[in-house]
Amino acid sequence: LGLAVPDAIGTTVQVGYPNPSSRRSVQIVGVFPSLPTTRSRADAASILLSLRSFVPPTLQVVVRGSSYDQARSALQSAVTQAAPTVSTDRTQRLTDYLRDQEIGVIRLGTLGAWLAAICLVLATGGTYAIVASATGRRTREFGLRLALGSTRGRIMRLVLRQGLRLSAIGAVVGLSVGVGVAQLMRSAIVGIAILDPLGSALSIGALVLAAVIASALPAYSASRTDPMIALRE
Repeated sequence: LGLAVPDAIGTTVQVGYPNPSSRRSVQIVGVFPSLPTTRSRADAASILLSLRSFVPPTLQVVVRGSSYDQARSALQSAVTQAAPTVSTDRTQRLTDYLRDQEIGVIRLGTLGAWLAAICLVLATGGTYAIVASATGRRTREFGLRLALGSTRGRIMRLVLRQGLRLSAIGAVVGLSVGVGVAQLMRSAIVGIAILDPLGSALSIGALVLAAVIASALPAYSASRTDPMIALRE
């Protein structure tokens, strides 16, 4: 068992492949510290099973040797002698295998980043449309405020607060949905955290920045309202 729990020796666990109907009980006879793996959680358990008691339909074997070619030749010779019908054509260095696994994770991360950027652009456009529409309906109010002595800076801050209020609502809803989705995915994907403080802070910061950018033009337009023209409308 690949988990630093000395008390696990002698206990029995249920294992099965590929479905629960084929599960069987096995006894833990030893504990090893770690193995090269692509799992992102250090506490994720790995189990090594004896081929005499458990034979999966496909098998990955890690062989250590002085050179890659020598280890591959020795493995192919041993497998050919023991089971001539078993194919050993798909061989590669362990470092190459781990790198290929990491490339897949990097590609998924890149795709997620592009999707996040698209969503941020859409959120900026949506915030601009809402704030601009609300600002256009309050032209008379802004004109009256300016006529009564309000400064243009106060008008701008008033409109910016409206955009920030929208971003705050979006942040609360987004975090709530994100925590719920992460909780569901945690049981299926190793290494999924329920709440990442750094990622959440960056997301909220990006959302606030998008809200400020989207509200800047409507706020500036509202501050340039001519009180006389606005009151005549």
